Amino acid sequence: MVEISLRDVERMRAQRWRTASARQIGSERGAARFICELGFVLLMSIRGAELPSIQAASRDRWAWWDWKQTLPGRKACYYAKILRRRGTFVAWASTPPMPTRGRTGGCIAMACWIVLRSESWTSSTGGGRS
Repeated sequence: MVEISLRDVERMRAQRWRTASARQIGSERGAARFICELGFVLLMSIRGAELPSIQAASRDRWAWWDWKQTLPGRKACYYAKILRRRGTFVAWASTPPMPTRGRTGGCIAMACWIVLRSESWTSSTGGGRS
């Protein structure tokens, strides 16, 4: 069995979630790639939940704020208040092809749950529900 230290987990998380200064996002295009890589990303961090966020990954202090309108506006991803009613970007590839009956929230929430489960991420949200 391979043992991984907490320091190794934090280092891997910093690389994957782009919080390491060398990997931070500097453009809208980079933000779109980041969302596609992970499947879903929060706009801002949620206290007590270990999840990636655009705010933490952005090199620029406020550029990420505009991306919540520009990325969905050019159909690069879906954006809605999903996890704990917080802004969440979801890659189109992460959304399952299921009927929504006119409502996209349930479909997108299901996609987030699938991504959380497949990535083995844990949070205090209990599978995305508050």
